[in-house]
Amino acid sequence: MSTVFALSRLPFCNVQVISSANFRTGGDNNDFMHGWLNYQVEHHMWPQLSALSYQKAQPEVAAICAKYGVPYVQVLRCLPLAGAHVVLCVFFWYLEVVVVVVVIMMTGESLA
Repeated sequence: MSTVFALSRLPFCNVQVISSANFRTGGDNNDFMHGWLNYQVEHHMWPQLSALSYQKAQPEVAAICAKYGVPYVQVLRCLPLAGAHVVLCVFFWYLEVVVVVVVIMMTGESLA
């Protein structure tokens, strides 16, 4: 049986937990430095949940997974520059969006 077929037969939440992994979570400073991208499991379970709510959901999700034997992967250490790289990428992406919005507001032109 292929892995894809086996995963397709599992409930949605199980697939999201099994196919995702978190980086080190917890603490406002840590989460801010990761741009809240360290909560991948919770994000894939609830994509519409606000990033600030991931911190509250994470311990509950981990406890439920432990209770039912669902593997919950959380990488405690990553390369120090990997976190900074993610933060810089997110920062420059937001900066680009802000610049585009300001240009559109000032000129009245659209990008379409």
